Amino acid sequence: MPWYKSGTVSVTLNSSAVIGAGTAFIANARVGDAFRGPDGAWYEVTNIASDTAMSISPNYKGATNAAGSYALAPMQGYVKDSADALRALVNTYGAKLAALGTTGNYDVLPVSKGGTGLTAVGTAISSDVMTSDVDTTAGRLLRVGDFGIGGTSGGMGVTDANLAIIPGFVRLNTPCTNAPIAGVPFSMLVTRYNQEVTQLAFQEGTAVPVVFVRKRLGATTWGNWRGVAMNGANTDITSLTGLTTALSTAQGGTGNTIGMATRLAAAAIIGTVSQSGGVPTGAIIERGSNANGSYVKFADGTMIASAATSQSFNLATAYGSSGAKYSVFGWSFPIQFAAIPQVFCSAQTAGRLILTGSVFGNPTVSSHSAFAIDVSGDAGVQTYYFNFCAIGRWY
Repeated sequence: MPWYKSGTVSVTLNSSAVIGAGTAFIANARVGDAFRGPDGAWYEVTNIASDTAMSISPNYKGATNAAGSYALAPMQGYVKDSADALRALVNTYGAKLAALGTTGNYDVLPVSKGGTGLTAVGTAISSDVMTSDVDTTAGRLLRVGDFGIGGTSGGMGVTDANLAIIPGFVRLNTPCTNAPIAGVPFSMLVTRYNQEVTQLAFQEGTAVPVVFVRKRLGATTWGNWRGVAMNGANTDITSLTGLTTALSTAQGGTGNTIGMATRLAAAAIIGTVSQSGGVPTGAIIERGSNANGSYVKFADGTMIASAATSQSFNLATAYGSSGAKYSVFGWSFPIQFAAIPQVFCSAQTAGRLILTGSVFGNPTVSSHSAFAIDVSGDAGVQTYYFNFCAIGRWY
């Protein structure tokens, strides 16, 4: 093999150390090789510490050189080491290899000769095959049809859904007893844990999935088939129970989790009305009263205020040529409106004809003025009974 000369070395007079630069001593030299130094003399390599450090013997005799050329020459010891390694191999395995030759001339030892017949052996070689189609022993190898896997619709079809208790895939033939829908073919997935069996059936021949599920909790007791709701239109849903999120009003629900009956209870109907952006957010009806009368507010914004009172006075002011008398009186609403409301008023007293009306241009959002005319003429002081009603909006 060629001598190794890559890089340079640094050597020092009377020192055994050789320091390399750009060298790879470990892969290209070995103890016992000859080292020719920058001085042209030959030395023996006694130790290789790294790719850039080794020792020589005897100590370097030439002048110190920081970057000198060098050469490493392999010696004949390589041949002897190879022979020693081969002899050790023959001593260890020779008899066994000789015995193997008596079984025949095989590249791969067959099973009949104690081999595996394989060129590569995985973990499956030491595993047992399942002993039945429901063998649940851990580590067993599956066969075609075990647990229904790999079975065909004809070979795995059943005519009674109650008999489909082996985990895997099965087809309900037509007709099939205890099927989700009589006379309709289904493909079915079966799972099982001890005696608990779950069947998930998929109707065949439909573009939209139709799915049913049922369970058997004991050895013989089956529950009823239940349709599984899918997205899109569902015609098989007859009731909703256990919802954790209330259906919104846009979806036909109430938007609450307490039910419509509770929603319309007195506590929810009568209370404080409120709104946000024109959308009611409080009770449906609100009632109130004070010294000026009473009022009712509705969730849609309508508000009605009313009052009933009596006053005793003499309509002494002349009105027109008929000699009728009148009086003007005001009413402060029990609650302020959002805009000027429509106001109605009436007055009456025993045995006399009274006309009432609004004073033109007088109504406001908080009060109203009206007049009363006693068309029967002056009768002195009389007790008059007045009724007021204002209809408007609270927002």
